[in-house]
Amino acid sequence: MLIKSRCFCELPAVFCPFSATNFAPSTSQSKSHIARCSILAQLTDHIGKNTCSYGTLMNVRILERVIGRPSSKLTIQPAQITGYCRFKIRDAHYPGLLPASAAEVALNRPPTLEEQTVTGTLVSGLSATDVALLDAFEGEEYESQTAHINLMDSNRPPVEAIVYIYAPAIVSQKVLPCVWSYDEFLNSHLSQWIADPSMYRYDRS
Repeated sequence: MLIKSRCFCELPAVFCPFSATNFAPSTSQSKSHIARCSILAQLTDHIGKNTCSYGTLMNVRILERVIGRPSSKLTIQPAQITGYCRFKIRDAHYPGLLPASAAEVALNRPPTLEEQTVTGTLVSGLSATDVALLDAFEGEEYESQTAHINLMDSNRPPVEAIVYIYAPAIVSQKVLPCVWSYDEFLNSHLSQWIADPSMYRYDRS
């Protein structure tokens, strides 16, 4: 979900009128607005941003397709999100992430400690335009929140990052009471996602 308090291009209102309004565009509006603001957004693109991927975007080829550039200038590290659970979504190959409290309702039982630790990747060095494209890709099914992410094999303190949480309003209709597996996605669906552009809910081309 796109940030509603200001435009995702992150420019002052003097450059972008949407920055001063409660702007929450649809996916089609997102593509148009990204194109209009892409040049001005370069003013803020030097500011590195972090996201935590826990589903299809853990795959570098899919990530590169969404942001439209190579990942060579990004830092991608194994990470864990604690206090959340990763679920299968009805009629979809991608997962949804829920806080442990909401996960208990979805599972009809308390989640195990193992289920409350989600393995993913911390992606650092993203530009404002990259994040705008990720927002558009995730669409209305997800809400962006900030969470503390633990780096695996590291003594560093938790890192703050953007995480896309499944929208509470549609959990009861879409979330299945079973945990999503990245390995299962790689083995059963990755080749289809790579070969077929229609698998993407948002395509910047």
